[in-house]
Amino acid sequence: MRAETGTLTGARLNGSNLPHSFLRESHTHYRGRLNDRNFSLYGAVHDLEARFIEQALDAAGGSVTKAARRLGISHQSLTLMLDTRHKKLQKKRTPAKKRKRSIIQKQDK
Repeated sequence: MRAETGTLTGARLNGSNLPHSFLRESHTHYRGRLNDRNFSLYGAVHDLEARFIEQALDAAGGSVTKAARRLGISHQSLTLMLDTRHKKLQKKRTPAKKRKRSIIQKQDK
């Protein structure tokens, strides 16, 4: 991990390998919001989840599969999150590649 830029170079994201600035920002960010009239735990978790996903996608160069590995989830789960809860982060991902069909032709019977 390179702490000066706040990027990860291959490790999974967790509290012990996050840049101090990230932890400091998120800690003060959510502490201040707890007293807000419109605060919701769901919203705070959603914001934090989005920050983790965004950082993982940036570190993985937009690859959903590599970002999912860093987060410790399947690429299908991350794709579902991007398609439903975090649509704004879809622009961070590389376009999905369609699987190639087999070059072996089925013979007619």
